[in-house]
Amino acid sequence: MSFATSPWASRFITVDGLQFRYLEAGPSNAQHVVLLHSGEYGASAEFSWEKNVGALAREFHVIAPDMIGYGHSSKVFDFGDPLGFRIRTVRRFCEEMHIAEAQFIGNSMGGTLMCYVASQDEVLWPMRTMVLSSGGGNPLENEHRAFIQHFDGTFENMDAHTALTFTRRWYDDEYIARRLEMSKVAGAWECVSAARFRAPFREQRSEFGIFRKIRYENIRIPTMLFAGGADKFLEPGYEKELAGRIPDFECHVFPEGGHMLHIEFAERFNELALDFLNRHRVR
Repeated sequence: MSFATSPWASRFITVDGLQFRYLEAGPSNAQHVVLLHSGEYGASAEFSWEKNVGALAREFHVIAPDMIGYGHSSKVFDFGDPLGFRIRTVRRFCEEMHIAEAQFIGNSMGGTLMCYVASQDEVLWPMRTMVLSSGGGNPLENEHRAFIQHFDGTFENMDAHTALTFTRRWYDDEYIARRLEMSKVAGAWECVSAARFRAPFREQRSEFGIFRKIRYENIRIPTMLFAGGADKFLEPGYEKELAGRIPDFECHVFPEGGHMLHIEFAERFNELALDFLNRHRVR
């Protein structure tokens, strides 16, 4: 999708010395929906949400930031407190954008972060509800995940990475080339890779420790999950565990879907997500 025909405006804001790039669409006086993207090489708001922003913006004011370290936002990583840094910077972004309350939609990393924040005693993001596209749950540490943790910057490698997130090749070579270009923005590769650095003299920790810290029973906001039956990165049937632990929970399983349901099955996702968002509007 070219920016000449895109349904959003691309904007920048500086927050505490850090630059956020974000997509904005929809009536400015409508209720807010905040979109948080995934965390793979080449991830950004554009690639997570380009098939969803237009539909959502017909009824809501949509804000989709490139989180710090991704896309065209500042390339900064906090080695001392990476999770806390991510949470604080998103919170400060919302404050500077005057978002006092919003419905949130998150994919993969973005959705898992939302679950973690919503499960805390003090919820630091202004979340009224959340919609998860392959967010939360139990990760599979398998050969597929091991493969996508390393990226060599070639077209072929980006093509192979992308193929693992979907169940069919709906995209063309131009799409891969665009993702490859985003992955090569200065500092982007380094920020994604930084999460995997391990000092030999420190206690070894799993990159996926955040999953074990989520107290799903503490989540008190309405939650909708979209889960893919053919997801290569999350434990099969994880949605059943979440259904038993999150009090106000509903789920849509796409048996033929992979890890990026909102992209691969955008029309169906948009329809169901909008129904949920509208049912939980501020009246």
